[in-house]
Amino acid sequence: MGFTDRHDTENALNAYERILNRFPAYANIGWVKYQKARILLTENRVSEAASCLHEALNSTSQVQSLTAYCYERLGFIAFYETRDLPGALAFLDQAVAHYPPDEMRAWLTQVLTLRARILREMNNFDMALEAASLAIQNATASGSDGKLGLADALLTAGEIACQIEGREREVILYLQQFLQSTRKPLGIDVTYSRVYEMLGDAYMKTGSPQTAVSAYLN
Repeated sequence: MGFTDRHDTENALNAYERILNRFPAYANIGWVKYQKARILLTENRVSEAASCLHEALNSTSQVQSLTAYCYERLGFIAFYETRDLPGALAFLDQAVAHYPPDEMRAWLTQVLTLRARILREMNNFDMALEAASLAIQNATASGSDGKLGLADALLTAGEIACQIEGREREVILYLQQFLQSTRKPLGIDVTYSRVYEMLGDAYMKTGSPQTAVSAYLN
């Protein structure tokens, strides 16, 4: 389950294949196909992974959140692999709609954040920022479980706000919160470098050149 190295991944895939071949009537077969799809994605076998996910949607399962998980991965594939932005958005909308209300809400944060990135790529910046704001609210409401997702959502919101004229103070707010919610890296870090660059630009536009210089130096 951990897929911590390639050998573990190969063993997991072989185990799932044995289940599919020997126990086709297994009550949790949909979950097996979903996990197989996840492994195929790590091997860049994208079309096979997508086929497995569609099969999982039509298979029996004891995992009530499986439908949402499948739609989320299909949205991921459509966005990052096939660049089908409307299709990716439609899949993620289905993921949100099918996620059981009694499951952990922290998982929804990554879906909402991905929706925000897709909308940004579609140049729909206002809706993208709204989606990122929902992701932040969801992560905050999830408590300690939402900490990792919160940082990602804050960074995404800051990046989107950078592309909207007049939203510089929001950029500063989001990115300052991002820095407060993450540990400072020990060495060179491209993400932190980009964050300080965006902060520097925002400080310059709001009339704070000295603070901007400090951000650029960081």
